[in-house]
Amino acid sequence: MLEAYLDPADDGRISLLAIASGLGKDASYSYSVGAGQIVGEGNKVLWDLTGAGPGLYVVKADVADSRKRQATSSATITIANCGDCVFMEPCMFTLLVTCYEKVQAGTPITSRLTAHLPLDPDTHQQYTYEWSARTSDDHDLTATITKQGEYISIPTKDLAGKHVNTAVKIKELDPSCSGTASGVSFVKP
Repeated sequence: MLEAYLDPADDGRISLLAIASGLGKDASYSYSVGAGQIVGEGNKVLWDLTGAGPGLYVVKADVADSRKRQATSSATITIANCGDCVFMEPCMFTLLVTCYEKVQAGTPITSRLTAHLPLDPDTHQQYTYEWSARTSDDHDLTATITKQGEYISIPTKDLAGKHVNTAVKIKELDPSCSGTASGVSFVKP
């Protein structure tokens, strides 16, 4: 279960509490967000949405323990300017990149875009996913990405001990909306 609480300071941060029953005390937590960033570690973190405009935003929490038991939960947050505001229709969507928190060197990183995008019933708009990947030491891995579309795979040979940031951009979205999302995986030696 994932609970979200507005920070009393009302500064664009939301307190998140992930509650996983039946897992060991060694459980590790990872979070994926469609916008903003996670601050902190463990089951109590802050989701910093400072500067995020009106819209729907999703956070996903994954938890796993050493016995390979795992759980996933998500929460959706709505940001609005005021009680009588009308949302701008082009920005009413959610983008979320999901990938494993850690992978063993030699095992490909698999990332997936979860997108709830507006579909124009007249044009049946198709979207182009522009994926990129970089290591923690700023090495560009974009050319190694295979299986373009909603799912991609990145080989991890020679990446032991590095974090890999996977990002996607959707070109066809309204330029006033955030059309990007990202996820991070650590490559274990």
